[in-house]
Amino acid sequence: MRNSAWLAVLLFLVGCGSSENASERVFLTVGTAPPGGAFFVVGSAIAEVAQSNAAELSWQVSAQGTKGTQENIRRLQQGDLQFALANAAISYFAVRGEGIWKTPHSVRSVMTLAPNVALFVTPADSGIKTIADLKGKRVVLVDDSIVRGTTSTKIVEMVRAAGATEVHMRISSPPTTYSCFYGIDTPEREQLMASQHSVQQMADIIGVDSLAFISIDGLYRAVGEAKRDSDAPQYCDACFTGEYPIPLVDRDGGGAPKQLSLLTERD
Repeated sequence: MRNSAWLAVLLFLVGCGSSENASERVFLTVGTAPPGGAFFVVGSAIAEVAQSNAAELSWQVSAQGTKGTQENIRRLQQGDLQFALANAAISYFAVRGEGIWKTPHSVRSVMTLAPNVALFVTPADSGIKTIADLKGKRVVLVDDSIVRGTTSTKIVEMVRAAGATEVHMRISSPPTTYSCFYGIDTPEREQLMASQHSVQQMADIIGVDSLAFISIDGLYRAVGEAKRDSDAPQYCDACFTGEYPIPLVDRDGGGAPKQLSLLTERD
């Protein structure tokens, strides 16, 4: 999961009330995320449960796979979706019109679905039962990635507030320095912390005593390869290397889309 300390929230467009005529069929769509992720499964389940209890309301509820939070919020605003799952941190800035959001987006959180996704774990015999027990300890935090760095900064602040004498961070992926144009909901490159700062600068911004990432070859070894084949990479690793496996037609053509369109044709 990207930035593991996220909260999943169910959003709806402010003012999208039900039909005045109870007998009129109302179609409601729940925006989720790409198939294969937790949002798609959870959103589909919510739509199924809502549909099974909507007979008297003349509702037709369905789930729709999307590219993720940013698309969901924009489509809520445009009226293409009536409900959606969203990352709480991204929603916070969207509502205020800050960061990548040029104007405030009128969406409202109606349900918090996963407030405890991120867990601090420790060996049973460590003697640490609560975060307060970190006082006087040297702590090493491990995360899957650093995108903007906002979540990492908050976690580090929390651990330091508990009294940890040192806080170190280790990341189980290489630095994310390029945007994904193949369906993963990542921000534009200038908003990726690793694309704008050195590892030491990132450590200073996040507030850790040291920061280290797995190497690209180390990542390939972790999935059973001897190393990365630089001539023909075994997997798509464009967000780490900038080597996109197919041309970025929409981006390089000067178009506005943030992701490659599935409908784009080449001469």
